[in-house]
Amino acid sequence: MNQTNLIILYLDAVATSAETLTRIICNSDKADMIASTVIVLLDTEEKTENDILLMELDSTASEAVKVCFTRLLECNKAVIVHLEKFQLQGYHFDELTHILKLENESLSETIRFA
Repeated sequence: MNQTNLIILYLDAVATSAETLTRIICNSDKADMIASTVIVLLDTEEKTENDILLMELDSTASEAVKVCFTRLLECNKAVIVHLEKFQLQGYHFDELTHILKLENESLSETIRFA
């Protein structure tokens, strides 16, 4: 397996993990579980972005990065909707929602220039 295929496999695995975390979040009705899983999701995204920069994947595998970031963006959107529903019930997810929205801005910017 060549390096490009490994990069694509890695980025696909990251996006699949994010999608799994998103399903866990969106199917949970426990605020503590939601909050802790969102933190894991954000940490995964941050580490992936750092890996992409470190390995310069944005220039060597820009299409794979774009696909991965598009999937992460969709995950974040779904999580934001779920968090906003919980906020209507009196839970305070303002900070997590704000962080996810900022992350989406960053992902959108990267996608636009990829």
